[in-house]
Amino acid sequence: MQEVNDEIRARLQTSIALLRAGTGLFAASDYVDKDEFAHFVQQIELQKNYPGIQGIGFSQRLRPDERTALVERMKHDGFPDFKIWPDSPRSEYNTIIYLEPMNNRNHIAIGFDMASEAVRRQAMDGARDSGTPVASGRVVLVQEPTTQQQYGF
Repeated sequence: MQEVNDEIRARLQTSIALLRAGTGLFAASDYVDKDEFAHFVQQIELQKNYPGIQGIGFSQRLRPDERTALVERMKHDGFPDFKIWPDSPRSEYNTIIYLEPMNNRNHIAIGFDMASEAVRRQAMDGARDSGTPVASGRVVLVQEPTTQQQYGF
């Protein structure tokens, strides 16, 4: 049992280290575009070095009055069909704008507003308020086909 706990702890620490590396990318740049983010993830060699991690992403927190500008910017940046979804009014949005590797499945999640789901929103709010990583409860990955849905956190 201790071996299982140690393995889980090690995997979580690895995920946290990857998130901190992403934080460093954004801290070291005035503006991170989709190409720079893709290059960052490519250099990590995610599939080779971190089996089981399906992607690294970045979501942008925004107010309702900032939605139109984000949609326009994302369309200009190479996502011609970009939209924020689900499309329902909220006081705050936390929309996925980058998710690498950009494969067919991960492409589906672009534009998803993670603040639209209570489980995800609670974890993001906790992380924001504490300044430390917070795991969410169980969620269904939005990029999975309905016949092969996987759970994550």
